[in-house]
Amino acid sequence: MIGPVSGSSPSAQPTTGIGGMDGNSFLNLMIAQLKYQNPFQPMDASAMMQQTSSLTSVQTLQGLSALQKEILGMQEAATATGFIGKQVTATDAAGAILTGVVSNVTFTATGPLLKVAGTDVPIAAITQASNVSGNGTQA
Repeated sequence: MIGPVSGSSPSAQPTTGIGGMDGNSFLNLMIAQLKYQNPFQPMDASAMMQQTSSLTSVQTLQGLSALQKEILGMQEAATATGFIGKQVTATDAAGAILTGVVSNVTFTATGPLLKVAGTDVPIAAITQASNVSGNGTQA
């Protein structure tokens, strides 16, 4: 017996467009296509290969994107630690200009925060940096 048809789906996850599908969703869709295909008009093998290669390409691009984000985070961390002991000028969240020596760096999920004149400032807010004379580096 067939149950009632409703507009709700059994999963609690919101549905997204095809571009938002992950690999498992794509494979489930492809299996459903094969399962419910017309036996007198089977799916073209070249179309199936094209869909499979598209899935592989999307998964590879997603992996590269994640790797690029990780590399960018490491570069930001290295740059932020390079500011320790430097005289910097930055703009805080309120738009005020801060000048001071970077005393430490805190790493957060949104990026590194530099401690300038007692205020945490994101690395993107730094407008000028220079060496401080007397800290072992040349000005």
